[in-house]
Amino acid sequence: MRKLICSLLTLSLTLSVFAASYAEEGTDIDILRAADVNADGTISILDLVQVAADLGATSTPEQPLNSDVNGDGTVNILDLVFVANHIGETVRPPAVFVSADPVPESELEVDDTIVLTFDNTPEAFTTSIGVATVVDNTVTLSGPFDPGTLVLVVTWADGTQTLRYTVREPDTEPPQITNVIAMDSDGNIEPQPTQNTTRFEITFNEPAIGQVILFTAAGTNVGWSGKIEGNKGIVERRYAKALESGFTYIIEVYAIDTAGNEIGYTITFPPVGEPPEIPILVDDATFDTVVLESELPVVVEFYAEW
Repeated sequence: MRKLICSLLTLSLTLSVFAASYAEEGTDIDILRAADVNADGTISILDLVQVAADLGATSTPEQPLNSDVNGDGTVNILDLVFVANHIGETVRPPAVFVSADPVPESELEVDDTIVLTFDNTPEAFTTSIGVATVVDNTVTLSGPFDPGTLVLVVTWADGTQTLRYTVREPDTEPPQITNVIAMDSDGNIEPQPTQNTTRFEITFNEPAIGQVILFTAAGTNVGWSGKIEGNKGIVERRYAKALESGFTYIIEVYAIDTAGNEIGYTITFPPVGEPPEIPILVDDATFDTVVLESELPVVVEFYAEW
């Protein structure tokens, strides 16, 4: 065994000298990987041992041999020279594409970023659109990207990948108010605020965040609870005092949509009136139920037909 090792060492030194005339300039990664016969990441005497063990063997597409380093179909002295020429060099592992976030075929905003993940650091990375930043095994692609269909072709030393997205038109419009209603404690919609009003609902054309505050016309905060959730702004009385008759109230609205567009509104209501009377037609059949059994004060007006 010692004789074999000594012989291989001598052969390695001899081949290294001989290989100087055989070496190619600008060694690329494919050549190094071919010379790393046992694929351990380093080209060493162990790779020479494996080639020497297969000298004279034939490599076929059906049964390829790693020791046929130069790919000519026969393991011979040229393969030993090939390996000896790169003794001591390390071999970078290939980088394989793993995933993209957001996933391809999804929608993007103009200023979104795309993060690509590889199993190893990709070398010589390029992208057809955007700016690429490589950190370890991740690549961040930054826009801005043009609205419409986005086809990204990324390449690196070990491969290429095509990614497709749809880029949305940028949202530059602030939230718009589409409806405002006043409601009593039973959820009935009132044509205008009254002393019975316990809730205001403001509807936006899109989801938003922000605040809604009820003031008197003099600028006094009434103390009602206000919030914006989804596309609704809500102001509720809860434990605060009721609206006062004859007073004018305003709601100050500050809303921001998901794109960051913001706007302020001032909603002014007419002076608060007394609760409206709701006339009910009563006949002999409904008099007992509607009038006599009512728990609320009832004003009854009689009329006669002649």
